[in-house]
Amino acid sequence: MLASSFELMAPLGRALIVGNASETPVNITSNTIWHNNIGVQGFNVGGYLLGNPSAGRPAAKVVLRLLEEGKLDIPLTVLPFNYAPEAHRRMDAKDITGRIVLRHEF
Repeated sequence: MLASSFELMAPLGRALIVGNASETPVNITSNTIWHNNIGVQGFNVGGYLLGNPSAGRPAAKVVLRLLEEGKLDIPLTVLPFNYAPEAHRRMDAKDITGRIVLRHEF
């Protein structure tokens, strides 16, 4: 589906690819880019931050402040720690919205 979008882009259009949750390969040739006069750029924030951890600190401070102020609504599923296999099943099945937190009761 993404590859067909490149055919619809206007000349000098730019596509920014920031994720691939479906893990479906995107096949685009350099000739498609060249003939259509388009640009394609990918950005893997997780991979980037591994090598540049300080780059994420300003954004993390802003997000944490917004969370503290109650201005962000992130779906959260809290499960007992012994439900870890179920949490992994849900993640593997992509059957979750938001975040899963495992809580250990002391």
